[in-house]
Formats: sequence, C-alpha cells, structure tokens
Amino acid sequence: MSVGIERVRELRRRRRRKKKLRYLRARLARAEDPQERQRLIQKMRRISRRAPIPEL
Repeated sequence: MSVGIERVRELRRRRRRKKKLRYLRARLARAEDPQERQRLIQKMRRISRRAPIPEL
C-alpha cells in the first residue's frame, strides 16, 4: 500500500470523526435529559478523548 493511500485514509478518518463530533455537539446542545446528555458526552469521549466538551 502506498503512502498516498494511507494519507487519504487518515484524512478521511479525521474528517469523519470531526463531522461526528459536530453532530454530537449539536445533539448535546438540544438535549435536556441529564441521562441523555451523559450518554452523548460518553460517545464524544469515545470518539475523541481530547476534544473539548461544551458544558451548558
């Protein structure tokens, strides 16, 4: 496998992760139930441990 293909895969993976985080942050902003908020935060942590979690 060439280096170019690995780079493309890594970029695609990173972009997908960022898109998913944006989606989860939007859901977190709309969520009112504390259990649902906690579940969404856990999902965000699983996807990216260092991503900032907005605490509203």
